[in-house]
Amino acid sequence: MGQASTFAHRVALPLAIVVTLASGPSLAALTDISPTPLASSNSAQVKPNIMLLMDTSGSMGRTHMPDEVENFTNGRWGFQTIGYKSYQCNALYYNPNTTYALPRQSDGTFFPTPTFNAARYDAFDTSSSTVVDLSSAFTAYDPNTLLHGGYTDAAQPAYYYLHTGGSGGSGALGYGQPPCNDADNGVPGTSGGVAASDGGTWTRVLVGASSGIGSSDERVNFAVWYAYYRTRILTMKTAASLAFTPLTDSFRVGFITVNPKYPNNLPVASDSLNNPINPAKYLPIADFDQTQRTAWFAKLFSQKPGGSSPTREGLARVGRHYAGMHDGINTGMPEDPVQYSCQQNFTIMTTDGYWNAQNET
Repeated sequence: MGQASTFAHRVALPLAIVVTLASGPSLAALTDISPTPLASSNSAQVKPNIMLLMDTSGSMGRTHMPDEVENFTNGRWGFQTIGYKSYQCNALYYNPNTTYALPRQSDGTFFPTPTFNAARYDAFDTSSSTVVDLSSAFTAYDPNTLLHGGYTDAAQPAYYYLHTGGSGGSGALGYGQPPCNDADNGVPGTSGGVAASDGGTWTRVLVGASSGIGSSDERVNFAVWYAYYRTRILTMKTAASLAFTPLTDSFRVGFITVNPKYPNNLPVASDSLNNPINPAKYLPIADFDQTQRTAWFAKLFSQKPGGSSPTREGLARVGRHYAGMHDGINTGMPEDPVQYSCQQNFTIMTTDGYWNAQNET
């Protein structure tokens, strides 16, 4: 009897609901489906995860883009050409048409403006006090910034080249081709025009109080470029600092390099699949509050170029991290950044566009 009554009760209740709905008025109101999980009371609690995946390979320390700008053609290396010292051939070189922005620190304030007579060689390296007088000791390249080391530009007043006329005009020119690969026979400390191989003119400009556009003083702008944009990794650090500054603790942010298993960017002896991540190259994802911001910016600015670029492995590592995997290439990353099934997870990769497939696991 008890079982029958229980069964009848379970059947009668939904039937009563059906009868009530059938006999009641027709409702046409739209249903508002919440975009947030039921476990949350507001959307701010489901914070997107963002992992910055940074290429810190040896090529990131170079003073030219792309790599081929340094190639050996017509009996000379690319850095021995006029084009290496012109933004029209070398996309990384100083561009007088660009106003270079100062990077930002973790608290949102700008880095100090460098002086033309004492610009830091690497403004992000707090362990180095090396400064350069750009009015007399500027070098366009050195062994630290070239693939083929052993070469250093003659110390001289800061300078750049501009191309006009001829078949190339005043726009971007093809690197490794005339007139970009014209020999640089300019005399240090001098300015003036020389004939270009395409019929145009190369003008050698000395940076000074009236050398800029409209005879403006471009010394500060050049010093900012030198300290914060001269190499690929300097440009990347500056750009990342500016891009991430507006983010608040409504986001969760982390950091890892493309090649995080190499301490000091040098290969580990008998490197294996299960070698742990180097903590110096990894910061777990966390709410982007002031504590995390301070740690994140410090991690970004402390990176040095060196080693290879196993880029696809780096992307796979972050994907496995979001999937909750902690073994193999993710050894040393025990954290699980995903808090909700509907949480957004992003990877932002910074790279110069080259990767080493032979170094990938």
